[in-house]
Amino acid sequence: MPQIAPPHSLRAGLSWCLCNGQPVFLDLARDRYFCLPAALDPSFRRWSTGAPLASEALDQLVACGILESGGSGPTPATAHPPAQRDLATARPHGHTLSDIVGAIALQLAARRAVKRSPLSAIVARLEARRLGTPADGDDESPLRRVASAFVASAVLLRAQDQCLPRAIAAMRLCHHLGQPAALVFGVRINPFAAHCWVQWKDAVVVGDLETVRLYTPILVVT
Repeated sequence: MPQIAPPHSLRAGLSWCLCNGQPVFLDLARDRYFCLPAALDPSFRRWSTGAPLASEALDQLVACGILESGGSGPTPATAHPPAQRDLATARPHGHTLSDIVGAIALQLAARRAVKRSPLSAIVARLEARRLGTPADGDDESPLRRVASAFVASAVLLRAQDQCLPRAIAAMRLCHHLGQPAALVFGVRINPFAAHCWVQWKDAVVVGDLETVRLYTPILVVT
């Protein structure tokens, strides 16, 4: 009888998505996005569907750091509900001066954190804070406050090319207000680019809806 290969799983710290039909990976520990060499791409695609794979092909995926032995088998591609609305354009806004000051302070702190700490450590801290976040509800008014406070803060603090610290800061403000949300990392290819935003259900809180629609989620932090 042919030998059955032991189960393999995606290496810890990796996430992946299908972007325009191409598997794209995020190595959180190394803060690195990448695609597989063309020779390995078919093997990974086959493994991701749960189809049997020759031991040699599995060994190659392990050797290049994509898979590791053990676990429960294939990890599905990252998926998240598509954004349909932008809370930054919702009315009424309802933000306060305190909200704006908080948004600015949190963005400055997030910029420092991004420079000094690995992305994996920042994400781990955000995940630890979610333990105190209540179950999801239907009241989006506090999240509108967050969205509008960040719009207002952009008058005083540059927002261009700052999607990561802005999203981290917005996520922290959501936690402070006791509001559930998701920090979403997305990618696009040809040409490659990455984006980060905060989303609640189908609504973008911080990150610009029209920009978000150009990206495929690769990692979702709740």
